[in-house]
Amino acid sequence: MRDVVRAYVTLMESGNSGETYNICSGAGYSLKDMLAKMEAIAKVSIDFEVKKELIRPSDNPVIIGNNNKIMSELQWRPLFSIEQSLGDLLYDWEMKLA
Repeated sequence: MRDVVRAYVTLMESGNSGETYNICSGAGYSLKDMLAKMEAIAKVSIDFEVKKELIRPSDNPVIIGNNNKIMSELQWRPLFSIEQSLGDLLYDWEMKLA
């Protein structure tokens, strides 16, 4: 989220009005990938099952955004890894629930 807020500020200050910019890392992760990362960070095992009947043929297993435009035109770059962001999210919730 910090990267997104920084991108919004960059766009407000330097973006070209009417242009479209993708704010993304340029990396894609499946839900299974994200669960595996959370398991490793939280040091827990997460049980889940995929209900194949709920998967639509049009669902994309992984969606990857293209950030070339915002990176080349505005020199914006993501600074936080997905692992760092997930770890910070987990820590935030641990503090709220403590």
